[in-house]
Order: sequence, then C-alpha cells, then structure tokens
Amino acid sequence: MTFEKDPSLGPDVASFYGDYKGTFRSENAQVRADFFSAAGILVAYVSFGRGVDKASVTDTYLGEIRTIASKLGFTDKFRLLFS
Repeated sequence: MTFEKDPSLGPDVASFYGDYKGTFRSENAQVRADFFSAAGILVAYVSFGRGVDKASVTDTYLGEIRTIASKLGFTDKFRLLFS
C-alpha cells in the first residue's frame, strides 16, 4: 500500500474536485483512490486496474482508505465514489 501525491493531479483539477490530498494504491495495484476535500468532506474516488472490478479485487483496500481518511482528519466526514 502506498499513499503519496501524484504529480499529474495538480492545481488544474482542484477547481473541479477540490483540494487534492493524495493517492492510495493497493499492494498489487488493483485499486487506486484519489483523495480530494471540499466543503469539509473528503471524497475518495476509487477505481480498479485493468480486468479488475469491485467483485474480483483480492487486495485489501477499504480499511486502508478509512485509515487514511482518519489520519487526514475526516473520520466521520468522508465518502467513497466507485468508478
């Protein structure tokens, strides 16, 4: 698992998504979640790797995403959006 800034998600996307906080990648790169905050809510935009969908993921990710949200100060104020 990694959580770091993706340089391709700079200020140009902030006007649409909000303040970019970072990107989570699961252990085997099956899951990616880009974190943005706006109006006091943290949103994790979750996507899956090629050939992977929500039902076939074997990497753990929900607990890690919740932990990241908590560490960022959004324990009770965060949403998941799956694509």
